[in-house]
Amino acid sequence: MSDWIERKLSDLVTIKHGYAFKGEYFGDDPKYPTLVTPGNFAVGGGFKDGKPRTYFGPEIEGFTLSAGDLVVTMTDLSKTGDTLGYPALVPEGKTYLHNQRIGLVELRSQDAIPRFLYYVLMTKRYRQHILATATGSTVRHTSPSRITEYSFKVPSLHEQHAISTTLGALDDKIAVNNRIATTAEALLRAHYEELSGNESKAKISAIGSLVKDGARPGESAQAAYIGLEHMPRKSVWINSWGSSADVTSQKNRFTHGDVLFGKLRPYFHKVGVAPLDGLCSTDILVVRPLMPEYLPWLLMSLSSDEVIAHATARSDGTRMPRTRWSDLADFEVPWAEPSTVKRFAEIARPLIEQVHHGIAESELLTQLRNTLLPDLISGLLKIENAERVIEETVQ
Repeated sequence: MSDWIERKLSDLVTIKHGYAFKGEYFGDDPKYPTLVTPGNFAVGGGFKDGKPRTYFGPEIEGFTLSAGDLVVTMTDLSKTGDTLGYPALVPEGKTYLHNQRIGLVELRSQDAIPRFLYYVLMTKRYRQHILATATGSTVRHTSPSRITEYSFKVPSLHEQHAISTTLGALDDKIAVNNRIATTAEALLRAHYEELSGNESKAKISAIGSLVKDGARPGESAQAAYIGLEHMPRKSVWINSWGSSADVTSQKNRFTHGDVLFGKLRPYFHKVGVAPLDGLCSTDILVVRPLMPEYLPWLLMSLSSDEVIAHATARSDGTRMPRTRWSDLADFEVPWAEPSTVKRFAEIARPLIEQVHHGIAESELLTQLRNTLLPDLISGLLKIENAERVIEETVQ
């Protein structure tokens, strides 16, 4: 480690503020460029797709991002600053715009590479620096000057590339699993819309039933916990969860294959299939298919725009609107002959199983990356030892 030199981020990079695009040109049509917002940053770091906010106004020169650009979020609406200061790498496949409160990290020195810095900005030590220097109580803020005050040891470029390649191999596999999940959902939706294109209707209560299985604090302390914060918008794949050990109030039990429907602010469109057993927030309805082959149909119908619009219209409350199972249960959705429903299940089941296998694998890879990252970034773990750990863990 004799060649690892203590440097400030300000020695290596500058951070450019984003542009305040006019809200009158905001929409959700995916054919337009997508604005990068704090919602695109995952807890712990990394880019995540959510409900897109697109921009159809005049082009603003100098604020179009490129694939591989390193960005950081400088605002967080949570009191604990869940994603404040965390990094993301701009993905390929879309045009992304550099929005306000997002910082673009630009190299000013040839002594560092972006992907190594990406991992530096995911470390616990950096995280502690960001939270200690942040301002605001309800909304947390940081700034380019505060971020670039962070200091750390920088290895040679050769070592940076080696560390980035080792950790990047894990992230690349996670990205592959995410792409498979996105493709699988598109295929499921297309098949569902094709097979449901007739005049037949059925109440949701004829396809699934509400599960009321409460759990008090302290029960099932080792179980997974899913809150609304773990459920992505407009995606049926739930790929993150917490621990029920932190639960302090009444929760609901669910099992692998139940459909979870976010009843608080249903317009957020949070509906997904449980990838494991566990506990969930009481602001989530647990709906179980009446027959195993009904699961794909129930999942696609409950996550449809029509059901979300109905749930939103029937919600009670102004600031915190909630929908009820009784409102959903009587709503009629497209239905089909038993043979058609069975055929859809035969198509959908392998896709769902493949995605759930990928989610489990990505969870393991994420834990492994997070374990290796601090020791690799600090020089305490040699590359060859990290590679051996990866080889032993990932069969």
